[in-house]
Amino acid sequence: MFRVARFPAVLGSDPAADIALSDAMVAAKHAELRYLLGRLVIADLGAPEGVFVNGQRIASPARLQPGDVLRLGNTLLGVEIGGFTKPAEPAPLVTGPSEESKVPPFGFYLFKRGVVTPEQLAAAAQRQVEFRELGQKKALGQVLLEMGYVTPEQLEQAVREQQDDFRELHADVKWR
Repeated sequence: MFRVARFPAVLGSDPAADIALSDAMVAAKHAELRYLLGRLVIADLGAPEGVFVNGQRIASPARLQPGDVLRLGNTLLGVEIGGFTKPAEPAPLVTGPSEESKVPPFGFYLFKRGVVTPEQLAAAAQRQVEFRELGQKKALGQVLLEMGYVTPEQLEQAVREQQDDFRELHADVKWR
């Protein structure tokens, strides 16, 4: 039995992995467990042998449920979920600009204008994850619109604001 003390947690044959597996068919960094929006998710880190959940190879991060069986190489792991405690300082749902881009993420523009709540953004982000698990990609704005949280006009305004911020940040670049 392995207890995961923090997330993300790397599973692999590397002795320094968060969960070290003694299996020649397991890559050094084979998979990663993540705790996203209250859900346990596993992601393949590009291991040649792949990651299997209940006998099915995953192509994208997959949500895990109690009783699921993981296979990494020749190693089988049962999933038990319980006893999670929230991190002392959870990551914010809506953040300002990152140091790299200086342009806030799209949801920030809707949040700062009071169009959506952090809970609505979290629900839409979770819906995006569910769509990705089904092999579909949907933009955050599209999901928010489909969920009835925003109007097309509100989306257009947020897009314009984000574009304006981007152009202002990169004013020294010539745009064609």
